Amino acid sequence: MSITLRNNKWQAYVTNKGKRYRKSFTSHTEAQLWESQLRMAINHNLPIPEETKNKDCINKWTLETTLRAVENLYWKGSKSELNLMHTCNAIMRFYGHAKHISTFTTEDIHNYVNDLKANGRSNGTVNRHLAALRKILKHAVSINALEELPEMPKLKEASHRLKWFTKLDEDSIINTMRERGLHELANMAIMSIDTGMRASELMKFDSTLQPIGKDGYGIYIPDRKNGDSLLVPATQRVQQIVTKGGFKHNVKYYRRAWESIRRELKLDGCVWHTFRHTCCSRLVQGGMDIRKVQQWMGHRNISTTMLYAHLAPNSLMTGIEILEA
Repeated sequence: MSITLRNNKWQAYVTNKGKRYRKSFTSHTEAQLWESQLRMAINHNLPIPEETKNKDCINKWTLETTLRAVENLYWKGSKSELNLMHTCNAIMRFYGHAKHISTFTTEDIHNYVNDLKANGRSNGTVNRHLAALRKILKHAVSINALEELPEMPKLKEASHRLKWFTKLDEDSIINTMRERGLHELANMAIMSIDTGMRASELMKFDSTLQPIGKDGYGIYIPDRKNGDSLLVPATQRVQQIVTKGGFKHNVKYYRRAWESIRRELKLDGCVWHTFRHTCCSRLVQGGMDIRKVQQWMGHRNISTTMLYAHLAPNSLMTGIEILEA
């Protein structure tokens, strides 16, 4: 396999079992993508993209085989891989693993949207599912396994303020979790509130307390969403949780447990990430420098951190104190 520049065109060559495939592209990136698609198809015994105009080859491309191709080409090793695969598993449960990719229609898309809405999914969640499905179907079009991309709607998402939990909310949620025997879930919620860790970070943090300053301790969070790692100060209750070690169950278990609590307490519009929102809002309202909050939370842009400064209307009252001084 090789890519060379000839006559201002990037030419990719792939040889498999004595057969040679060659194609020209205007950019090196396109040539690399084509080469990767062929390599993936050859390694996984899938139809060769250049041969998928053949009806028998087209029928070999099911939803599952196309998804696996997209996973290997675009998502594998990415920070969002786990969430994307959770979304795609839901897509496959709805359509069935063996659905031929060539049979997808606009009606199929609308049926899935209606099912998600009937199950109480927000417009934002529906849009994320459609984005994953769009990626799969666009790949199918690129390898000639699907004639054209079906019409994909984009639902309007509410532009409401970020939600966060009050101390009373927190006590109610934590107590309900413990009453239901979900002690690890309660501990995860506490850690998210007190450290701002994302759900993915809670599953991989270093459960060894590290000294900070003279008398403090912190926990090390590797490979955060922004690419950095950070030693986050640990509150007393976080220290008590960390000494018990990491969390034992898988993501699916905790996701289902949280969903049961969310429905029981009728926490409409709240997601697990709301615990992280709560941490950030409390830091800002408590007077921590906004740049330090940005570093703590791992926000790439300060504009993201500034959104949290407006979560508590009472915080605006400090302006009256300043103006009337």
